[in-house]
Amino acid sequence: MQLSHSLTIDSLGACQGISWLNGKVYLYGDREVGMIRQFDMQGDSLVYTGAEYKLTLHDTDVINHPTGLAVHGKDPVFMGNSVLLDRATNKWKAIIYCIDWPGLQRTGTLDGGNLLNVIEDDSLESGKAEVAGMVDTIDRGDELEGFSFLSTLSRGVAVTSSRRGNVNFIDINW
Repeated sequence: MQLSHSLTIDSLGACQGISWLNGKVYLYGDREVGMIRQFDMQGDSLVYTGAEYKLTLHDTDVINHPTGLAVHGKDPVFMGNSVLLDRATNKWKAIIYCIDWPGLQRTGTLDGGNLLNVIEDDSLESGKAEVAGMVDTIDRGDELEGFSFLSTLSRGVAVTSSRRGNVNFIDINW
């Protein structure tokens, strides 16, 4: 595994994750509200398509710290969220949201019935990292926030919460 190159993508807040879906890259972050931005791969760069989805419901920040997006064909789509309960004790709670992905893409928010269900995950109370339905629900406190393979298993992207060099292309030789 070798770092190919890094990019700085702004306007995400702290980048919290990446997903490669149907030939598009989705980066999500915790700007003033939780949000997702869509990018095209062009050569060794990401080009913002102009599509942005705010994880809000009636202008309220619902998924404020998105930690994972699970999309598997026509199955329900889930997104994880880490919620800080107590800064002094560093106590967190994870929440998993079932969302209408096509609806979110169509309207740009969780309004209009795009938030289908909410599952609270208390596994963070015991300090364990849990994955529910392959949705990452924990913020580890380090800068590495997510990884996704691109169109092949020989290339991937790792994202960090750093303000610079937050998107890192990686070549993988198995």
